[in-house]
Amino acid sequence: MLLFESQAQINKWCQRHHMNKGDVQPIEHVWEFAKVWYGKHLNPEWEKWFITEAKAIFERFNLTHDIWSLPCENRQF
Repeated sequence: MLLFESQAQINKWCQRHHMNKGDVQPIEHVWEFAKVWYGKHLNPEWEKWFITEAKAIFERFNLTHDIWSLPCENRQF
């Protein structure tokens, strides 16, 4: 994950590193997602997300870019 101040900075970085632009999200959106994704990690009884759970969280936050795609089998992620 990289942080940028503008779309222009993203475009320049992608061009400089010869990489396609990935999923661009506002930091506030990433913060809300992170609170859910990592929110229970300190609980000693927390277990890794199953793929179906992870997909549901991605959908909840409208994370639909290809980078968020997961395999279909329901194992822990």
